[in-house]
Amino acid sequence: MILADLNVPKRGIENLQTAVKYYVNSDTGILKTGRYNICDDKLIAIVNSYQTKSPQEAIWESHRKYVDVQYIISGKEKMGFSPISSMKMKRPYKDEDDCIFYEGNGKHFTMQEGKLVICTPGDVHKPGLNPVDPAIVKKLIFKVHVHFLDFSPELIIDFARTYQN
Repeated sequence: MILADLNVPKRGIENLQTAVKYYVNSDTGILKTGRYNICDDKLIAIVNSYQTKSPQEAIWESHRKYVDVQYIISGKEKMGFSPISSMKMKRPYKDEDDCIFYEGNGKHFTMQEGKLVICTPGDVHKPGLNPVDPAIVKKLIFKVHVHFLDFSPELIIDFARTYQN
């Protein structure tokens, strides 16, 4: 798991930061919540708006095929993280949602506007938790296929331009 500030370049994830930065600096409000295929099943953008949950309502998860690049557009939430070795599998992997569900305990950090978290396959995470009280969050998630991590940020820039016109 990588936690980064969108405006502070971090070696190894520059293309992801560039893509997210352009997307966020364009008119992200123009995109309605939903799922947008940018490059077949290799690069997907998801815009979510939701109310955060208590830790008991949220689910620990990990993925196999996709890296999650999560950015808070507005609001604030806590996110849990844990080594996979300290988790107990609750639901085995399903290809259709690229998820394994777990139960267990972990640590938490606060995600807010301007922060970016990258969850690689095997990173167990629990997003969407109440920061203190329930809050409304708008989040941008890029799902990047593990074999497509060297994509050009131009793909997202072109996609964002399409929805601005």
